[in-house]
Amino acid sequence: MPHVALVRETMDEMCCPVANTTLTTAIGFASFAFSPLGPVQAFGLFTALGVLFSLGWSLTVIPAMLVLVPPKWLGAGRPGLGRRRAPG
Repeated sequence: MPHVALVRETMDEMCCPVANTTLTTAIGFASFAFSPLGPVQAFGLFTALGVLFSLGWSLTVIPAMLVLVPPKWLGAGRPGLGRRRAPG
């Protein structure tokens, strides 16, 4: 299977779980905005924004990079990273 199809299949499978996990984490950190302490408010808001930025990066830039990079560059030169068959 071409590596572009593998990236597409992986993203189709992982997009919703990654987005759900990231959004609930961002909501949790954004809840710190209701704290009476200013530093806690700032921490919560900036962390929520950082988590959302990371979500956007993970769903756009990383898949694009994986499509553009030749597959042999990934894991090249590292022993033990060859393709393995799943048991069973």
